[in-house]
Amino acid sequence: MALRNQSDSTEIVSVADRDEFNVITSLSDDTQLSSWDDALALFAEAELEVTSTDDLVVDEFPEIDKAKLVNRECLFIFWTRSRPESESFGQPYVMVKGITRDGTKFRFSDGSLKSGLAAQLVTIWKDRVAAGHPAPNAGLHLPRGLTASTYKTTNTVNGVQVTTDATTYYIAPAV
Repeated sequence: MALRNQSDSTEIVSVADRDEFNVITSLSDDTQLSSWDDALALFAEAELEVTSTDDLVVDEFPEIDKAKLVNRECLFIFWTRSRPESESFGQPYVMVKGITRDGTKFRFSDGSLKSGLAAQLVTIWKDRVAAGHPAPNAGLHLPRGLTASTYKTTNTVNGVQVTTDATTYYIAPAV
């Protein structure tokens, strides 16, 4: 199927080669779609199904609260550091994908690059690179999981000093 724009309407038409990837052409600026319902109606009229990504995309590594990894054995399958141009949080961070001993897959990000988990992972990566490790950002076993340090921090919000609890996570040390 493809969209065919005519001067006053848009319609979906058949495409002979169904193996072609781009079977729907882009809409032009003059397409009369002004709402969500208009877009759905376009597909309904052509008897085409609109598929939800909830039915197609299953996150193999769902986001986890790092608190759930405290004292829990896990394996960091790999970790990556953000690129400076993609630091939407205003600072660099690391993204980790892993699995716990009981088979729970997870992912999380951590921005504690001054001290904390992100700083530890960057140091481990640098040490592994220097040692010639073939995969310096992969395969890290944490027998005791993470440990957490909770403390008070004060920030200015709308000109007012606000004190809240903050937590920094670390790789749990050997006993």
